[in-house]
Amino acid sequence: MHPLLQEICRTPGVGSVQAICFNRWQRQLRDEIQPMLDELAELRAWKATADAEAALAPPEAVPIKRGPGRPRKLEVPA
Repeated sequence: MHPLLQEICRTPGVGSVQAICFNRWQRQLRDEIQPMLDELAELRAWKATADAEAALAPPEAVPIKRGPGRPRKLEVPA
C-alpha cells in the first residue's frame, strides 16, 4: 500500500487533520497516485482491446491426431 494511504488510514477522523496536512494529502494524491490510476486504466483498455481482437481472429490450425504410429502429413482444408 502506498505510504500516503497508510497515513490516511491511521488518522482517527477528519476533524483531527489540520488544513496543511489535508492540502498535502490532496497534492500527493493528485501528483503521485492519480498518474498510477490513469496508467492502470490505459492498460485495462489496451487489454480489453487485445482480448476483443483475439476473439475475432480465426482459430489456429490444429493438426489431426491419428493415433500411434507414423504421423501423416498435415491436411490443409480446402
